[in-house]
Amino acid sequence: MKRAEDIVSPKSWLIIFVGFAPLFVILFNPSPLEFLVFFIVDQLSLFCFSRADKAIFTRLHPASRICFENGPVPEIANYTPEEKLQVYEAMRSFPEARAGYVLWMSYLKVIPAALVIVFFWQHEVSNQLQLFRFLLAGSVIYFYLYGAAYIENHLLVSQKIALLHDTYDFSEAFKRAPIPFRAREFETPEIIAVLCQWLFTLGLQAFLLTTTHSHGPFSITFQLMAVGVGGLALVSRVWYLGRKHVVGGMESLLQRLEELDLDAPQAKSLPLHSSSGLSKFGKTVNAMHERIQIYKNELIRWTDLKTEESRYRALGELSALIVHDLSAPLQVIHFCIDEIRRNQKLVNMQQYIDQLEVNSERSLQLIRSLRSYLRNSHVAESGARFWEVHQHVIRLLSTEFGDEELESVVVAADESLHALSLRISEADFIHVLLNLLRNSYEDFVRHGKHDGRIVISAVRETSSTVTLRIEDNGSGLTLEEFESLTSLTHFNRTMHTSDAKHGLGLRLVRRLVERYDGELSLQANSALAGTAFHLTLQTSVDQPRGLVQ
Repeated sequence: MKRAEDIVSPKSWLIIFVGFAPLFVILFNPSPLEFLVFFIVDQLSLFCFSRADKAIFTRLHPASRICFENGPVPEIANYTPEEKLQVYEAMRSFPEARAGYVLWMSYLKVIPAALVIVFFWQHEVSNQLQLFRFLLAGSVIYFYLYGAAYIENHLLVSQKIALLHDTYDFSEAFKRAPIPFRAREFETPEIIAVLCQWLFTLGLQAFLLTTTHSHGPFSITFQLMAVGVGGLALVSRVWYLGRKHVVGGMESLLQRLEELDLDAPQAKSLPLHSSSGLSKFGKTVNAMHERIQIYKNELIRWTDLKTEESRYRALGELSALIVHDLSAPLQVIHFCIDEIRRNQKLVNMQQYIDQLEVNSERSLQLIRSLRSYLRNSHVAESGARFWEVHQHVIRLLSTEFGDEELESVVVAADESLHALSLRISEADFIHVLLNLLRNSYEDFVRHGKHDGRIVISAVRETSSTVTLRIEDNGSGLTLEEFESLTSLTHFNRTMHTSDAKHGLGLRLVRRLVERYDGELSLQANSALAGTAFHLTLQTSVDQPRGLVQ
């Protein structure tokens, strides 16, 4: 069934005709001409009824007009959530209203056909009894049609709701929709349709067995089988439609749930169905998804906060180290100035001039390293230049580790990276690179490695991104350990382990990279048999190509 105007699908109409036509022929025994006239009159009546059907129904149920729309409804795009909720409520109540309307309207539609059966068909009973027999048989058909229309309109409306939701996003309306519990929502129409059909079938078979016939046993047996097969076909169709709505609706919800992108910041909710049972299931899943998103957003917010705290804590630690390292050159400068004040002739001595120059340059280097860490919190048009950041990071590491540890580690950066410029603030790139290199240094110190080596190179390049490979020859890190330390989904698992501090640093770095639409991943195979990180970031507009050698 593809349109609300169809009442039921063409397949259901065919089964109704094939199932009830033999019953009518056996009950009334019309001639071919009488049956043909009845069929033509009934079809003409149905045609006239269908022409006025939409106008009459929408006049009785104005809110149901949306169900007769067979394409996009652009005005819904401007609806408020309350107005969308009204649309959903109208569509949810449509199947029951439509089935009831079809039931009582069928009695009006059949009046011309009833006149044909009573006054045109030849019969041996009175007109009143003939009319009663027709109304009895017709009622069975109409109540069966009521059950089939109820179920098929639920199928149709559920598809329309899903289509409108995909186009205009009814998530907020679904969240506000009250879903009343309705016991036997589908059982009642099914029971009405099936019970009426079976009573009519059994009654007609009993009528065939108890009525004297001039036909032989073979003819009676054939008629009994025709009545039974027709009844079975009609019952099977109703049973199939009910299972199709419930099982098919559940499969549709599960498929959409499987396709749902939980990582999307504004993922659409599942569409609700027209039936209360499936709607409650869909709304429960939507509530769970919304709660997951809330928890995830809270976790992201907390991670962002910890990222900032980590940067400030690192700033404090670096400031303390730099202040400590500044004390020596400043003391030398202060000593030289005091000596020159006592003896003006010392101004021309090269030894004092050299000491002032060397220690002043050392002081300026330390101050520049701290300033580069503090400034440029925004992304400049030229981006963060890799080589400048790399030099700053090496100077910062020199303040954290002693000369012995620093000299035992060789940091080799590919020469092609000298001109690399990345779309990330210089301060944040320093924070990222400093954390990654510091992890390697700490690993070397922890394991007493005196031949540490760190290699930085470009391994992949596109028109707008570059992937840097940062690998060392340390103890290494497995993919499972990396995901456990950095993924939000493994967050709670590592919070109370001994690696929590290390994992928190990597997690914050990964989160900081993702802020700039980048990616930090771990590669399973490292040429140096240690840890190999792949850092992907966007390049600046004026970045030259050809970094990958």
